[in-house]
Amino acid sequence: TLPEITVDPEKLAAAAETLRKAWAGIMASFEVAAEAFGKWIRSVAAEVEAQHEMETALRAHFTIPFFVAFNLFCLTHKDTVILVTLPRNFDDIRRTGQIPVATVQEAWDLAQQKLKEQGKDKDYTINIMPHATKVMPILQEK
Repeated sequence: TLPEITVDPEKLAAAAETLRKAWAGIMASFEVAAEAFGKWIRSVAAEVEAQHEMETALRAHFTIPFFVAFNLFCLTHKDTVILVTLPRNFDDIRRTGQIPVATVQEAWDLAQQKLKEQGKDKDYTINIMPHATKVMPILQEK
């Protein structure tokens, strides 16, 4: 014989309510995550499309200034670029995706902060390029 199974209706109702609340919380979390993910993926798609459009235009109408602008666009979407410049240039610099600062010390402090936030404060490379607009890097094959 099997033992008799008894169910307490009040405990069953309480357990069902607890489960309902937990499920509602899970669903609310999923909705928030899905919305955030959707927003993020749309922004990534827009950046990829912008880069593609810029590259297509550059190939069709090549100029050195446009090439420099395209390279800067790609660089600022891949890496952090901190530019020491005069405060009157800050708004223009921000529009290029770079981070403007007024002094080398401010740039160094900001770089250290960003590296720490990224967990890279022990192993990193920093390029300092005085008069960077007049520098053309040349990579040598090893």
